[in-house]
Amino acid sequence: MVQLSLEQEQILVGSILGDACIEQNGINHRVKFDHSLAQEQYLFWKYKKLFDLSTKIRYKDVLDPRTEKKYSHVMFNTRTSSRFSELHEIFYRDRRKLIPKNIVEIFNSPIALATWYLDDGAKRTDCNALRIHTNSYPRANQELLVEMLQFNYQIKSRIHKVKNEEYVLYIPSGQALRFCEMIYPIVKEIPSMRYKILDRVTTEENVAQAA
Repeated sequence: MVQLSLEQEQILVGSILGDACIEQNGINHRVKFDHSLAQEQYLFWKYKKLFDLSTKIRYKDVLDPRTEKKYSHVMFNTRTSSRFSELHEIFYRDRRKLIPKNIVEIFNSPIALATWYLDDGAKRTDCNALRIHTNSYPRANQELLVEMLQFNYQIKSRIHKVKNEEYVLYIPSGQALRFCEMIYPIVKEIPSMRYKILDRVTTEENVAQAA
């Protein structure tokens, strides 16, 4: 079984909650990371953090069946291990990724929060609020995320309906600044992803550096 540092474990949990997936490979499992070429720097950051666990980075053109267009992707997998089978057991039910009931216990650091947000989060364009695209999870399941953000990070969030039975997590403007300040020490390591952070946070850093 592979040995994970606390940082690696939290990056994996944040990524699995976000865009990463766990797939079976033989009798055990591996974690798959797949990003668009525009997020190449972000994927390289993950790869550097997980280097001792991972296979080589590769590039691939992927056909989007919705648009029938090809898009360039960059990706890597972890090695196969029973440790990742344990994570699969935590996050998956009947081949569907869900929020585990013990999310408060396993998701509890700024680097997990940053990784999850960089995977699935975005700034609102009409206000200083944030949105995390949790559409793939059932609404009842997302209540666990609201509880986790409040308990572990003292961040108040709400669940917003976007269409039909799809819901996203909403971080109101009164909480968004604190959220961004909490994850910015990590996000600033990845310049291409700073666009997801509120302008006030990056502006205040520039002013402090100039002083």
